[in-house]
Formats: sequence, C-alpha cells, structure tokens
Amino acid sequence: MVQLYNLHPFGSQQVVPCKLEPERFCGGGRDALFVAAGCKVEAFTVAGQELCQPRCNFSTLGRVLRLAYSEAADRASGLQF
Repeated sequence: MVQLYNLHPFGSQQVVPCKLEPERFCGGGRDALFVAAGCKVEAFTVAGQELCQPRCNFSTLGRVLRLAYSEAADRASGLQF
C-alpha cells in the first residue's frame, strides 16, 4: 500500500508518492527530489508542475541524519549517517 505525504504547505502543490513518512527531504536541482525515512532513501523525478514520478529507492547502513544536494564536482555535501 502506498501512502501519500504532503511536502508543500501551499495551494499549488504536487503529490509525492512516498512509501514512508518523510523525516528528511532535499531538492536535487530543478528536476529531482530526495526523501529519507530511517534507513531508506527515495528519489523522484520532477517534470513540470504536475508530475512527480519515483526514480529509485535504496537502503542505507544507518539512519539518514542529513540530506544535501550538490553539483557533480562538489564533494562537500551529500548523505550523512
């Protein structure tokens, strides 16, 4: 069963089909969204104003404490356990 959680408090919002209640989330530039809950991370493709599709999900070895987006050459941020 898929549960839907609202990540945006305003009227013009998208529904993100997360499997777990988000604890951390991070935008990935203009076309990606990353959501973490416990030891799971879900990635979504954001295309246009109405479409948010699951891209992939994976488990981590520990609870995700922080999510941060960086460009490919920036090594200063990312997942923190």
